[in-house]
Amino acid sequence: MIKQLKFLDKRILGVFALLMLSFFSYFSSVTILDLPIHLNHLLFIVALRTFFSYTILNDYKLSWSLATTRSFLLKTIIGVLAFILYAPVFFTIFAHPHRIINMLVLELLFFLFFQNTTMCLYRHMLARSNPKKKKNVVIFGAGRAGLKIMNEFESSEYKVQNFIDDNTMLQQRSIDGINVVSKAKFISLVKSSKALNNDLLVIAIPSLDDRRKIKSLYEELNPYFKEIKILPSIDKILQNKSFFTQLKEVDVKDLLARNPKDLDEEQIGSFIKGKTVLVTGAGGSIGSEICQQCCNYDAGQVIMVDHSEYNLYTIKRTA
Repeated sequence: MIKQLKFLDKRILGVFALLMLSFFSYFSSVTILDLPIHLNHLLFIVALRTFFSYTILNDYKLSWSLATTRSFLLKTIIGVLAFILYAPVFFTIFAHPHRIINMLVLELLFFLFFQNTTMCLYRHMLARSNPKKKKNVVIFGAGRAGLKIMNEFESSEYKVQNFIDDNTMLQQRSIDGINVVSKAKFISLVKSSKALNNDLLVIAIPSLDDRRKIKSLYEELNPYFKEIKILPSIDKILQNKSFFTQLKEVDVKDLLARNPKDLDEEQIGSFIKGKTVLVTGAGGSIGSEICQQCCNYDAGQVIMVDHSEYNLYTIKRTA
């Protein structure tokens, strides 16, 4: 049913939803307060809400499937602004103004409740219709970037298992039912539960430019994940693009204690060129990168040593 809605104009659906929610909230309030039904009251309320929906930040085109806390706030502001405009009119024109005001306040509360609840249920239904979650992901960093990544994972095969964060104010708390734990707590949980399968770790801290910190995180958490990816630094990340598509493999340059731009490549090349280089742990992500860089700098021979024959087999010479 939800997929069929894609063929309809969502802008018309937005106005239709506003109309239906106003209808339910109005009839609920007049029924509870035992007041007579006046359709002209309802039409006046709907007209003002529709007017503000069209004039304030294109609210009538808002996508419910991508709704955020800002979307809910915007919907609430529009409802309150319309109330501020039509409440004095009702108070002035109609008899028994106090009963009318009680009805309008109750109707507004019903409307906001029905509207926000419907949007949440719609998002929940869409999330359930997404592909089955086959893999687990853990996000390091429960800040804005981490939350955005979490929302983007909703439409993927990954299930967010935990957040890891160094902020003690966030630890022992949860975000949308996902626990926020410390690094030490997470490691203890993994060691105590052999059944816990973690496919991917995402380091979602764009402001982290301390390479020693990145290297420390990588060395401590790498044994517990099949794959580790990281968001680009804050000066390289594209804010208007999906963070999920910007995730990259942890590169050897991310683990260097110094900026790669500071390295004297000419001197490195003269040191390696023509020599025989032995690389231990060559099958890992760092070791394989070192092997490739040695090839790039024209090493005479590269001897690769690793306990995994398959990892050695998969290394491709790109030089």
